[in-house]
Amino acid sequence: MDEKLSYLILDLYDEAQNCPVGEFAGRSLGKLKTFLKFDSAGIASFAAAPDGAINANAAYVYNQPLEKITYRQGNIPTGRILPNGKIISRDPMIAACWQDRGRSRTTPLADMAADAELKHYNKKFDTIQILTVALKSPAYRKADYISLWRAGSKNSFDGTDAKLADFLLPHLHKSIEINKRIVDPLNRENTVIFCSKNGFIHFIDEAIIDILQEEWSEWTPPILPRSFLDSLLQSDKHRYLGQAIIASAETVHDFIVIRIAPNPIGTMMTRAEFQVALYASEGMSYKEIARVQGVSPSTVRNQLHSVYDKTGLTGKVELANLLRGLIG
Repeated sequence: MDEKLSYLILDLYDEAQNCPVGEFAGRSLGKLKTFLKFDSAGIASFAAAPDGAINANAAYVYNQPLEKITYRQGNIPTGRILPNGKIISRDPMIAACWQDRGRSRTTPLADMAADAELKHYNKKFDTIQILTVALKSPAYRKADYISLWRAGSKNSFDGTDAKLADFLLPHLHKSIEINKRIVDPLNRENTVIFCSKNGFIHFIDEAIIDILQEEWSEWTPPILPRSFLDSLLQSDKHRYLGQAIIASAETVHDFIVIRIAPNPIGTMMTRAEFQVALYASEGMSYKEIARVQGVSPSTVRNQLHSVYDKTGLTGKVELANLLRGLIG
């Protein structure tokens, strides 16, 4: 192995144990540029839903605007796994790399399938020369991708670049995973989401996706619900109490670490009952709650009595103490 490559790999793993989490992915990609000569890059984790649709659970872009993620999410679906295991996608790199993992593929934009919208997308973000790999994984319905992009129409990625990428990119991915798991504050228990202040998810415990979708049924990653993020950041203690979840957050450099747990109390109630319970715990009267909810005071009274029956509480004071205790 080339001595400089050896030092690069050692450096990646060394910094993974000490570098702040919010800085490490960018710094490690910056080091890689010396060897692979790219202008921008992206790292994404994909998973197939039960219906076969492939969605991004987490994403990170280097030297690209976050608009690149939202534009693609809104205009170019990633693809789908068919019952026979075949992948179909408008992006030929997605399908080819998913089914042949661990092998880096290269192509200039001009050689891609005749998809005008896909070509417009790549031109819009100056990703003219493309090198992509889906890293090896025992889970066929999940895949972690790393893509490197060059902006010019000349100086294409070639076989030498692909061979080097096959060697280096798995080390890059592993060092990033180590960094996320062992550097404070991510080494504490129940850390499940790591995101930018714009809500773009860089890491998430997959079990939490289902819990978040109980709270926001229409939500899909890789961008957190704006209302959730705003509630966390604007509250004095950076806490959020929802019907399905309890969450806390802390800011680390330019990123946010969010811990989430199920709400055992909220899931006992209907959505309307939980909202009424929140208002009542804040000291609002039946009439005030009824006006906000657009129902009659008697409906509010019945809903609160149902809450008390389900929780074994006797009144607003106990209810307020219970809900305050959930968020600390």
